[in-house]
Amino acid sequence: MNQPIHGGFLHILIQAKDKEGNPRASGGDFWLATLMSNSNTKQGESVQTEAGTAGKIIDHKNGTYSVYFYLGWVGRAEVHIDLVHSSDVIAFLRNKYWMTEGKAIWNGFFKNNSEHGAKEAVSECTIRRGGPRKEDCEYWFPQAMGQTVFVCHKPHPNSTCSSLDRIKYNFDTSMRVTRDMVGKFGMLEG
Repeated sequence: MNQPIHGGFLHILIQAKDKEGNPRASGGDFWLATLMSNSNTKQGESVQTEAGTAGKIIDHKNGTYSVYFYLGWVGRAEVHIDLVHSSDVIAFLRNKYWMTEGKAIWNGFFKNNSEHGAKEAVSECTIRRGGPRKEDCEYWFPQAMGQTVFVCHKPHPNSTCSSLDRIKYNFDTSMRVTRDMVGKFGMLEG
């Protein structure tokens, strides 16, 4: 193995395995990788100030992950790589426990483009992950993680999605939904 060079990068390849020790064929696991200076020095070596860096992890979506560390200091170092959550746990957390859709509710106020009827329409809005739905008005934010999008139910026929004027957080509905969810998962049981 070549000696890592100060100012360069260290690459480590992870092969994830299932509980029987077989290589996993898909990605999605959550890893934490750190490179820390090693304070164990041999006699006569100068004492290294403590340093550390996080590794950049790339999911190849086939059960393998590349970890890259920038080598920002001279001396010994220890690599620490931990599996924080498997893809199965992440799927449960994302889809059942942390699913944001329907948990935080806003009221969306739409201007009415018609000369007849109310001057504005009110619609329920929330945050959702996933693809488009024709019955909703979608408001994408380019820097959002994944496919997170702010959506409002389409207002009455005389309003359009582009006529959203303002939003207001609906605290009462959001708290009721949260209480229902907490009770559903038995989090309040002793």
